[in-house]
Amino acid sequence: MWNKKRLSVIGVFIGLSLVLTACGNYNGTRTRQVIIQPSETAFVINANEASDQAKIQSQQYLESKKVAARQIQVTYDAFPIKKDNRMFHHDVMGYRPDNLVYIVERGAQGREWTQDGTSGTNGTNQAFKLESNEAIDFYLGMTCTGQVTEVDASNFLYNFNANRVPVDDPNFKDVQPAVFTTASVAAVMDNQVRNAFEARLFADFHNMTYNDIRLNAGNVIAKATVDITKDFEGRGLTLTNCGGQGGIAPTDPKIQQSINDTYSNTQQNQRDQATAQNQKAVAQANLDAQTIKNQQAISQAQNDAAVAKARQDQEIAYQKQLADLLKQNPDLTQYALAQKWNGQPPQVTSQTSAPYVSVGTPTPSSGK
Repeated sequence: MWNKKRLSVIGVFIGLSLVLTACGNYNGTRTRQVIIQPSETAFVINANEASDQAKIQSQQYLESKKVAARQIQVTYDAFPIKKDNRMFHHDVMGYRPDNLVYIVERGAQGREWTQDGTSGTNGTNQAFKLESNEAIDFYLGMTCTGQVTEVDASNFLYNFNANRVPVDDPNFKDVQPAVFTTASVAAVMDNQVRNAFEARLFADFHNMTYNDIRLNAGNVIAKATVDITKDFEGRGLTLTNCGGQGGIAPTDPKIQQSINDTYSNTQQNQRDQATAQNQKAVAQANLDAQTIKNQQAISQAQNDAAVAKARQDQEIAYQKQLADLLKQNPDLTQYALAQKWNGQPPQVTSQTSAPYVSVGTPTPSSGK
């Protein structure tokens, strides 16, 4: 026999089961607010359209889905994942979004791919391991910065949309993913950009001797940087400040020691050659100075001789003119002798075979 107390308990259980079933079959909605940071660009795509890969692969379509809003609301609709019609059981419910939000983080991402574990973006050896045509292995470090402009955001997303990572929210653990960071600049720098530089430099340096690499590494890196920068610019990523860092370093320390020794010897030889050339220059300068001094002495002697010759020629010409004049005018001879007479009788010197008469030196006239 059923008593009233037993019937009341059964009634409570039936009521609870109905409530739980109703709750389990509740087809309500939930909303989520997604905040877009200033350095981010968001694209909102209808969840039904997102399954159409032809549209997603269209850059023009992605550009049309770019939004300027800084806050985006995503609505989740409830749907039964698994139905359960048994008493005291309820359906397993899930929530699916009406839209998908793709977020492109455009902020600059710098990378230092170095060999030294104390520097660089990563504490490990991230330098490129390259090879010369003599099979000499060496490391080369590089730095590079990448960023995306607002204008290039859709182009970047179109080319790198495979790097999608769900953005978890503690309050929405039981829903289908609706918010993704996609086309991360950091991920592209660590993978595509790094791989592009490493592959290009490996190919370029593999055709060069190690000595040529040491002398021309900067030019090779610069040319590779121009080409790779242009390539990624066409895909929406702007690369800046890309270049080598830390020089090249052989993987075998003995090779570096040999290079150091060769360099040291070369430097010593260059110093010896410079000293010899300096001594030679000093000797040549002294010789040139003595030559100039000798030439000056010769020039002075030639000038003095020329002056003396000119005076001698003038004297000879004068004496000749005087002799011709006296020969043509005998009276001038007596006049010249008279000019030289001093008024004393002539002095006769008999020591010679012919007496010599000296008229003496004429005394100045007294004016009488």
